[in-house]
Parts: sequence; C-alpha cells; structure tokens
Amino acid sequence: MCEQPLPTLPMWRVDHIEPSPEMLALRANGPIHRVRFPSGHEGWWVTGYDEAKAVLSDAAFRPAGMPPAAFTPDSVILGSPGWLVSHEGGEHARLRTIVAPAFSNRRVKLLAQQIEAIAGHLFETLAAQPQPADLRRHLSFPLPGMVISALMGVLYEDHAFFAGLSDEVMTHQHESGPRSASRLAWE
Repeated sequence: MCEQPLPTLPMWRVDHIEPSPEMLALRANGPIHRVRFPSGHEGWWVTGYDEAKAVLSDAAFRPAGMPPAAFTPDSVILGSPGWLVSHEGGEHARLRTIVAPAFSNRRVKLLAQQIEAIAGHLFETLAAQPQPADLRRHLSFPLPGMVISALMGVLYEDHAFFAGLSDEVMTHQHESGPRSASRLAWE
C-alpha cells in the first residue's frame, strides 16, 4: 500500500471568505488530519468543533516547547516565543497579569466607543464608493488593524503601516521578500 503525501499548510484561499478547495476536501473526509507545516514539521489540523474543543482543553496535546526550535521568524507567526498563547501555567499567568489592565471594564467600554466610531467612519467610506463596493477593502480589512492600533495606542497616522503588517500575517505572505523585510521592521 502506497502512503499518500501529507497535505501542506498553508492552503491558499481563492478568496478571503471561503476556505480553500483543499481545506474543504479535507474537512469533508473527517475532522482530524495529519499535515505538514511550511517548516517541514508535521502536526495535526482539526476542523470539527467538538474535536477542537477536546484537543484545546487537553494538556496532552500541548507541546513541550512552543514553537519548535527549528522554526524561523518566517515560518511561524502565531505561537512565536513571547506570545501569550505560547505559554502555560505560571508564565501564562504572569503575562496575563501584565496585559490585564488593558482589558478592564472601563478600558473595554472606552474601546467599544472607539470601535463604534471607527466602524461608523468605515461604513461611511464604504457607502461613498461606487457600488457594488469592495467590502474587504473598505471595511473588513481596515477594521481589525485600526481596532488593534487603538488598543495598542498606535497613532492614527501610523495605522496604515500597522494594518499592512497585520494583512501580511493574516494572509500568510511569509515566503516573500517584502514579508521578511516587514517582519524585521515589526520585530
């Protein structure tokens, strides 16, 4: 019996809304799949809600070191050393204590007002475009970056730079020269 090669991540989406055809095919064949990451390492891809909930709540599925030492800045994004999601136990609690003040009730209420103002401005910009307008370009792309910028205290004038970096992270543009250069600027 011949062993099939593992699917390799990332699986590029045709558009930003629907999963890629490869993702849809895997999901149709079950909720858990062995995959290969861009670094060459193997791992698991879990698509079922119940299965993902079970995996995420079971310490047996957590790696001893996150990320593996062989990962490079261009092969790992989320899960990099220093990211809150990369830690467990005491270190995770220590890092949460550091960021907790930014998420107090008072700060979150203020942030909600900022988000409403940002979204309102973006909806006005969207409505002013020739119809049909590009929802991603005028709303769904800029909104998360502008909200994160507001949360971090990034000046409005600098949000376009920050949004560009966010877009590279979210669209997995990790193998190109510009992505590497902006990653260096980010770090």
